[in-house]
Amino acid sequence: MSRLRGATLRSRGPSGLRLGHADALALLEIIDGSVHCNTEQGFRGLFWKLQSVLPFEHACATLGRRDEGGRVVVKHFINVSCLDQFARAAPDYFARSALSREHFTSYRMKFWAEARRMLGQQREFVSMASELGMLDGYTAGVRPPPAAPRTSNGSMFCLSVPAPRRDQRTEKLLELVVPHLHSALCRLFDEEKRGAREVVLSAREKEILQLMMLGKSSWGMSVIIGISESTVNYHVYSVMRKLEAVNRPQAVAVAARLALVEVP
Repeated sequence: MSRLRGATLRSRGPSGLRLGHADALALLEIIDGSVHCNTEQGFRGLFWKLQSVLPFEHACATLGRRDEGGRVVVKHFINVSCLDQFARAAPDYFARSALSREHFTSYRMKFWAEARRMLGQQREFVSMASELGMLDGYTAGVRPPPAAPRTSNGSMFCLSVPAPRRDQRTEKLLELVVPHLHSALCRLFDEEKRGAREVVLSAREKEILQLMMLGKSSWGMSVIIGISESTVNYHVYSVMRKLEAVNRPQAVAVAARLALVEVP
């Protein structure tokens, strides 16, 4: 896990928010667990680690997409801690829910109460969610890469929280952890990703990746290598694209799993 420490602890969002020690340590454990996750039981264990810093009552994970008719197609579903009644109804619920249809279009993080007001969620779904204790919470996920086939699946992670907090810490934690949960979920179920895929990096990209692992900023890498910051960012984007990563910490985690970086 130490190989990921530099890249993750230094990660900041647009607001410059830096996570506290407990949050960062839990995040590192989830990232490390995601890299090595190969069973549904291990996948559920990632959520118990997340619960230590972002408490929730119920959670589930879905791989799916919208078809040409706009209907949500649920490819795979993992019930982490939802009631069995919801787990049995989940595929049909997600296929007809306005919230899930919007999610598999935008993939933006959503607070359920706000989404219901904007989308006019059907009364039957609100009633069902209320009965099951899943009226409020968060939804987040990751869309398939732009170059992926149209039948590729995105992810949706639902966390039921009685009194969800909309603050920078919550949004930052979900922003950092969701890509790793997505990668772990895809490895469990997505046949296209089960086999070891070959990733070819140039010598410069490997050098950039090694410095990313150490948590260096683009400016810091430009000074070390002796190239412009804009050129560094070009190589960083290329590395992330090839590794199908949505941020630098995830790129480092994927690279570590594929043995593309030298671990000190």
